[in-house]
Amino acid sequence: MQSNLPYGCMPLVVPALVAAASALLCGRELAPSIAFCAGVMGPLIGADLLHLKENEKINT
Repeated sequence: MQSNLPYGCMPLVVPALVAAASALLCGRELAPSIAFCAGVMGPLIGADLLHLKENEKINT
């Protein structure tokens, strides 16, 4: 099933927008650092740490 462009790029755009918005809400002085940390830690936690048990199933 093909997806439309706006909905197909949602997983790419939404985390970046949430990281930038939360960084701006926390403080403008540290916004770039906070956005970078949120942009890196979000996928790390979501894709890697939450799926550690699946690694046992594929014998890695």
